[in-house]
Amino acid sequence: MACQEFGFNGLGTGDPPDRRVVVEERFVQAPLEGVDVLFVIDETPSMEQEFDALADSVGALMAGLDSSGLNWQLGVVGADMIGEDRGLLWGVPWVITADTPEREELFAEMLVTPPVPTQSEAGLAAAILALELATDGGANEGFRRPDAGLQVVFVSDGDDSSATLHDDPVAAFLERIALEEASGSWARASALVGDVPSGCASPRGTAQPGTAYVEVAEATGGVVASICHADFAAVLEALSADSVVLPVRFELAEVPVSDEVQVSVDGVQATGWELAVDPPAVVFDTPPDAGVSILVSYTVATQ
Repeated sequence: MACQEFGFNGLGTGDPPDRRVVVEERFVQAPLEGVDVLFVIDETPSMEQEFDALADSVGALMAGLDSSGLNWQLGVVGADMIGEDRGLLWGVPWVITADTPEREELFAEMLVTPPVPTQSEAGLAAAILALELATDGGANEGFRRPDAGLQVVFVSDGDDSSATLHDDPVAAFLERIALEEASGSWARASALVGDVPSGCASPRGTAQPGTAYVEVAEATGGVVASICHADFAAVLEALSADSVVLPVRFELAEVPVSDEVQVSVDGVQATGWELAVDPPAVVFDTPPDAGVSILVSYTVATQ
């Protein structure tokens, strides 16, 4: 008896069976290219000398970002959440870039602002609002770029007082940071504030512990430094170095069969990674070193 072979389809639809195709994608690890730096400034009268120190030192941050090759921009918002301009970036233009003429002088001019009452030191709430206003159509539009990381820098000689605006200001800010990170490449906070837990003193005056600001900085892996330092240049240099971030996520062009993915780094089989589903991507627990070659080999089911 003659027999005839047919492709078996368990669903009985008559469609041809899936074929398996192996796809290879290669990536070269390199720092992410852009960063948006948002300074959140305590505007109370006790901060006048700190404003001068910050203006004198910001060139160290700008020079560090320049030398790293990052495409950067910088904005400033006040911690005052009582006045009519709450959440609005300072200055005209309100975004400083590497190409802005007299950029250090423009930053110093931004810091020349009338002092506000001490009860308005709501830096976490101000940062949340400023970032909300940086979305399309908002008053701060143009500050946040979808392909850029975010560095929020709190500068204060007191602690946050956003509790009248958010039930849990720290949690609300971290939730906003998570949203920024989801739509950008990375996001973190840093704190140039009074030492925790006892505060600090300098020839410029005293500072209360910036407990909430330190908490969000530590939670996001940012820089924590004392506002009682005589010179802020070293702190801002550290901020520029902290803004050079190696990616952990490498998106794939196709959807792989989940159990048929292999990853190697410089020819050595890699561990410490997982497969994200939507969109498909290989996500490392820690970023591979700069310059290494990452090869992802995976199977795709096609018809």
